[in-house]
Amino acid sequence: MISLEGVRASSLPRGASAGASFQALSLHLAAGNHAVIGAPPETALLLDLVAGRALARGGRVLVDGRSPTDGRARAVVSYVPLELVLPEVLRVSEVAHIEAELRGARAGLSPEVRLATLDLAGLAGTRISDLRPEEVRAVALALALTSGARVVLIEEPFVSMDARVVARLAPAAQTVASHGVCVLSVTTSARDAGAIGAEVHVLENERLSPRLVHEGRGAEGGAILRVSLGEPIKLASRIAGDPAITDVRTSAHGVEVRGQDLDAIASAVARAAVHGDLSIVSMSASASPSLEGVAR
Repeated sequence: MISLEGVRASSLPRGASAGASFQALSLHLAAGNHAVIGAPPETALLLDLVAGRALARGGRVLVDGRSPTDGRARAVVSYVPLELVLPEVLRVSEVAHIEAELRGARAGLSPEVRLATLDLAGLAGTRISDLRPEEVRAVALALALTSGARVVLIEEPFVSMDARVVARLAPAAQTVASHGVCVLSVTTSARDAGAIGAEVHVLENERLSPRLVHEGRGAEGGAILRVSLGEPIKLASRIAGDPAITDVRTSAHGVEVRGQDLDAIASAVARAAVHGDLSIVSMSASASPSLEGVAR
């Protein structure tokens, strides 16, 4: 659903943050509830590329099969950046109606129903200028999650957030993702990533790697990496002899890889994908059944 292949791009400084640059960024995210941990300049540039706000100077960016600069692709993306501006003269319900019309969903849900997703229905008649900053951000998130967009992008989901929304945001994101939507949140916090995302990744050195968001080891210990791709047998044959891997199981659409060290497993899979010219759709990590998960 989100695919970047060999992308070269850069961004200007944003606020107190320096600009970022990618020389050959490649990643693939299918529908699901994803969280990416990374430095703000890089994660902000990633979201801007997916949203069509930044242009790649090389490589290819596809969102739901189209370039994000394509008008049809823009219609399927809803983006909630950290620095958010909504028209202050309008009421929340009016913003909801305009957003729905721009997206072509004139006969969609009422503003009150959409806002109720995050317990904000009472704000429907309030002017944007009368909302606190955290309420503005919460309204934008509720509208994004109920927009019908195929891709929802969220920068720092729990920063500057209305208290009543915090407990509701993760379940709402998971519900939306379960209907075939790609929800992508980016954050600098491993704790926030584990709270919002069903699948957590780390963006570092232009590489997206799965992260185990639980710790604690029993007698057996270990981690499981699930890899979705079109040629599972080919990947399994390439990684079977790697010393970091203790077990490999294949299915029609992917490979389940087990070992003691998640980073070593991910590195082995990444090397095999590069040398074998394999296109990985997604990767997700979890503790092995012998682990007693203790949330970070």
